Amino acid sequence: MTTKRQRVSIRSKSETVLAALVFTGIGSLAGLLGATIPGMAGFVAATTSDAVYIVSSRGVQFGFGVFALGYLSYTGSWDRYARFRRPGLRDVGAVLGAFLALLAVGYVVNAVVGLLGLPHEVTTGTTEHSLALHAQPRLWPLAFLAWFAFATPAEELFYRGLVQTRLRDAFPATTVVVLAGACFALSHASFAALSGASGTALAATFIELLGAGIVFGALYEVTDNLATVAIFHGLTWLELAHTVERIVATVL
Repeated sequence: MTTKRQRVSIRSKSETVLAALVFTGIGSLAGLLGATIPGMAGFVAATTSDAVYIVSSRGVQFGFGVFALGYLSYTGSWDRYARFRRPGLRDVGAVLGAFLALLAVGYVVNAVVGLLGLPHEVTTGTTEHSLALHAQPRLWPLAFLAWFAFATPAEELFYRGLVQTRLRDAFPATTVVVLAGACFALSHASFAALSGASGTALAATFIELLGAGIVFGALYEVTDNLATVAIFHGLTWLELAHTVERIVATVL
């Protein structure tokens, strides 16, 4: 009887991981297609203004959102996957804790990347966008709408809402966070591969995004609120967050 239960458990876990990988693959493909739309429509060019670029560069999240909303519309599982609510004081504390965790994870990741002799190079991210914001504060309201009101909620609905929630069916919270982080990193690494990144850059990207994905996933497990994770995720896109990280690293 015990052996039979173990087999059922192993099969259930395998099917759950496969489902999460299918979600990740299809959602990533949708994100890739979304990323090509602005270019095909002529919104992105060498002369594109910062204002247009800040909005049009969120095509990946548009694809994530279309896939996630399409799946939820088909299944009707809104309460299960789309867990958004107004953040409270507990969420604020969790975000502060997540930021400290991200700093700590960053130290570990940098040590691992250095030990493996990999370049400290991540081929995905939005630092170039945040630099434009730093130079032009008038773009902040536009960035708020493009990033915090649309892009990060769409991305979190996909990665944490769909993928991570699906993993909850068969695994404890700690395992869920690690596996969901791996799916997050795998998806981003696939985008980097398509952009022509080298093998070592891909490895570094996967490791660094795995660390970030684990922090995002842990924050969702603690708060069970996609809105909180979306806000935190958006904050990590800002140059201010990177500046604070560098200051803390210098002090410590």
